[in-house]
Amino acid sequence: MTRSPVKPNRFAASLLASLCSAAVLAEVPPSTRTAPVAPAPAPAPAPASAEQLARTIDASLELIEREFVTPMTREELVSRALRLLLQDLDPYSRYLDPQERAIFEADLTASFAGMGVRIDIDEAARVPRIERVNRGSPAHEAGVEVGDLLVRIDGFDVAGWPIERAISVMRGAEGSVATLGILRGDPAAPMTLRVTRRIIELPSVHGASRLADGRSSHLLGSDDDGVGDVGYIRISRLATDTAALVAKALAEIGRLQATGLVLDLRGCIGGSLDTAVATADLFLDDGVIVSVQTRNARRTESANAGTLTDLPMVVLIDDETASSGEILAGALRDHERATFVGQRTFGKGRVQEHMALGDDLGSVILTTGAFQRPSGRTIDRHDVPDSPDDAGIAPHPGYEVVIESADRAAWREMMAELESLPSTSNEARLLPVDDPGLRVALGVLSQAIRTKP
Repeated sequence: MTRSPVKPNRFAASLLASLCSAAVLAEVPPSTRTAPVAPAPAPAPAPASAEQLARTIDASLELIEREFVTPMTREELVSRALRLLLQDLDPYSRYLDPQERAIFEADLTASFAGMGVRIDIDEAARVPRIERVNRGSPAHEAGVEVGDLLVRIDGFDVAGWPIERAISVMRGAEGSVATLGILRGDPAAPMTLRVTRRIIELPSVHGASRLADGRSSHLLGSDDDGVGDVGYIRISRLATDTAALVAKALAEIGRLQATGLVLDLRGCIGGSLDTAVATADLFLDDGVIVSVQTRNARRTESANAGTLTDLPMVVLIDDETASSGEILAGALRDHERATFVGQRTFGKGRVQEHMALGDDLGSVILTTGAFQRPSGRTIDRHDVPDSPDDAGIAPHPGYEVVIESADRAAWREMMAELESLPSTSNEARLLPVDDPGLRVALGVLSQAIRTKP
């Protein structure tokens, strides 16, 4: 046991110090008295060199590899370190290992080769569980069903795998065959299904219905109150082809002389900043779309002549409209291009760049800037902690529509199911029969069409 030092009496120490100070001052002529000189600060330690830092990291990793209670490889340790490093910077930066990087890059494109399912990890069984099977997909044709547990994929026991690794293995070359070991009902009777991978389309722009030839139609049809046909465009994410698809949809809407437009951004979780700018430009003739402040520069994007810039329009938003989806929404809101219906958007106003670390390595998603709406307002929820109601983009007063709890989950699932229908499907309608937000939007749009000069 270490004994604590004895503390001196504070009053006695203070009195002694005062007397000593007074005596010293009394002995020095007034003209020569000076303030006591403060001791020189200790020199700051020299910053560690790159070599020292590298040796520190290497020694730490070696120590963990050798002594930690659970064996871990150097690869696992580096991956964990990078994840924690990026995670600690801000809520949006992150590290992607090579498998996660491939999935991320595929999600920004319009298609990939796979099975046509959505999976999650079953916490009890610790294996992937089928959450959705796209109708007409390879998995659907092979007999895969919602609720199936995947215990083996191509001979690999997948228990304990992270979801990114399972997704990466389920995807593959077009025409390749995946062998799935499935548990359905009786855990003692596993099934084996063979699925031939093929191109799975990932459309980012959706219409209201499907024509006989498989193409989407962006007209909602005539209503009963005499305002004519209205257009409908839903954007689920801002992928590389989104702006071109929206331009194509607007051309159809203009050609068919629609009287108004509903732009549905509910659940649009973002994507490419450049795509958001290009899409906003279709609806605006001029003015600032967004300003982005990086460490060393400020970039401002402005609109040119748009496509349908005077057509009455309503924009649907919700709390899953985020990131680049909010750049698009913010530009239209600040330029009063449309009436907004729904609920306040998520509030993510920082810009990330996807940076590859090497051909066979992972990548980093790093926050490199923050964006502002044309009005100059920031929307990020982390930049306005004292005023959370100022984060995101709000619907216009009186037009808030919130779909709650189970109804909300069912609506999300229905929209995802309709969006995943193959082009060969016989189902014509691509919208839920009952959609409270769309119902309010159409009412607002009808009024705007009637009162248009």
